[in-house]
Amino acid sequence: MENVSRYELLRNKFRCECPYLQKCCCCIPLRMGLLFCGYLKLVSAVVLIGTAFMPLAWMVVMLKMENGFDVVTLLIVILSISVLVTDLVFSIVFIVSAHKKSRKAMQAYYYYMIGLLVALTILFVLFIILFMVSLNHWYDNDLIISTSVVYILDTSLHCYLIILVRSGVYKFENDFNFRYIRNIDVDPVCVMES
Repeated sequence: MENVSRYELLRNKFRCECPYLQKCCCCIPLRMGLLFCGYLKLVSAVVLIGTAFMPLAWMVVMLKMENGFDVVTLLIVILSISVLVTDLVFSIVFIVSAHKKSRKAMQAYYYYMIGLLVALTILFVLFIILFMVSLNHWYDNDLIISTSVVYILDTSLHCYLIILVRSGVYKFENDFNFRYIRNIDVDPVCVMES
């Protein structure tokens, strides 16, 4: 009998299997669905970067008018733009890895998505705490509710994409290509490559 530690017994007892999907949205093949999601994320990152530059342009106009601007707002805008540019770069890595069936690049994107989910959750909790502390306006409740709904929808789609990417990593890791070799002199042979 093997010498199994208490930690390994607990880890195996509470292990939860993550589903592996064969299709995206129940009808599209996994690789095509990953490519579609990648291009959709790329377009949304470009649009969001464009909209994030609007407050930055407004601050430049305010600076030229010598009215000044809020430093905290400038830091938030710069942080948002840097996160969006990072997302744009990782979206490109994701698209290239899906086209080339690169397991390592897709795995890097998978870890990035998990880190982004954790960061977004922390930011959302901080956002809610900030608005709970400063409940002095009548519109705060509507803003909290709409932000919560958007966050829940975004997190749901983000988790689904994480499961899709994990399924893609698993598929690229265990994918075998079959190739038929036919020489004129010899009978056809089926060769399995990994």
